[in-house]
Amino acid sequence: MAQLQTFSIQQSTTTNRKMRNFEMPASSIPVIPMLFIFILIPLYDQIFVPLARKFTGIPTGITQLQRVGVGLILSAISMAVSGIIEKHRKTVAIKHNIVDSPAPLPISVFWIGIQYSIFGVADIFKLVGLLDFFYAESSSGMKSLCTTICWCSFAFGYYTSTVAVNVVKRWVEDGWVVTI
Repeated sequence: MAQLQTFSIQQSTTTNRKMRNFEMPASSIPVIPMLFIFILIPLYDQIFVPLARKFTGIPTGITQLQRVGVGLILSAISMAVSGIIEKHRKTVAIKHNIVDSPAPLPISVFWIGIQYSIFGVADIFKLVGLLDFFYAESSSGMKSLCTTICWCSFAFGYYTSTVAVNVVKRWVEDGWVVTI
């Protein structure tokens, strides 16, 4: 989760972010999964849950842990899509001979939106499933502690992501992670 969110902002700084007369700030790219979440949660509740309930007999459609599992699988798919888009972005930079140039690449920022849309769907399953699990399965005294541990694990993931990027940055010969 952390890797995708932080590195996608870095990716978006090198793309063409112009939409007619408006240039989208790179730091606003995380709005894309929020828009997907905003649109898809009502669809999830109104369409997916009733359909899944018919097949499984579970009031929530699928169990909380199944939600988390689906969310984790979608997160992995999102990272794979991110890698494919990064490969495409690097190919475009090499093709136009602007690998080390500060100029934006001739590729739209909305390419990054693909991975973010999958990430938004993953969040619907993963985060909602985790929080629902903690509230449904924890004793009353443990609910807030479990939720706190959940958010602390996300923070630890962000720090681990930073370490991973720095390690890769040291070993990548062409400096792609740093300059583009």
